[in-house]
Amino acid sequence: MKFPLAFLPLALTTALMGGNAAIAQSYPNDAHVCTPGPRLNLREAPGGRVLTILDNQTSIERVAPPAGNWQPVAASDYRGYVWSEYVCDGDADEPVAQQPARTARFQPAMCPDVSLARNVVAPDGLNVHRSNNPNSEIVRFLSEGAAIILGSTNPSMDEAGHIWLPVEQPAMGYIRVGRDGVVDKIGNCTRFYSNDNNN
Repeated sequence: MKFPLAFLPLALTTALMGGNAAIAQSYPNDAHVCTPGPRLNLREAPGGRVLTILDNQTSIERVAPPAGNWQPVAASDYRGYVWSEYVCDGDADEPVAQQPARTARFQPAMCPDVSLARNVVAPDGLNVHRSNNPNSEIVRFLSEGAAIILGSTNPSMDEAGHIWLPVEQPAMGYIRVGRDGVVDKIGNCTRFYSNDNNN
């Protein structure tokens, strides 16, 4: 498998500066996605534009040493960066020993006292998409308990039966909130903060 020359300077720099760590591991090498959620963003650059979304357990290759917290990888027809904590050694059918543990309980974030405020209740969180399409760009990830403000409560439905709602805060876009007529990924807020500035 061939890899872009863009990765070569990164690999050489890390090998020269990182010393033993770079020598200890050869590249490319087999790995897989081991995120605590169902999917992981593959980005064009560290923290950059999302190229595609990788399902948990997807087989990938590390193509160069990590760049800080970001791991350069090859997956299918894409080359990019993923969060290195969510890359595990070996094939996807091996036990996921490095998968981060999720906390058993969470405290929902406080919401502004407005009618369209909600909390994310999906254990794996929600992606905010640019449009009401699962293949559209992901502009933000919302963790379980996050406070959001909807754009409206008028849903749209895609061909697979997923329910979408527009969201305005903390990012503009659309979230997939349920399926087959059941909204189960967001819920009404239970904790509020005041919008006034009076002390």
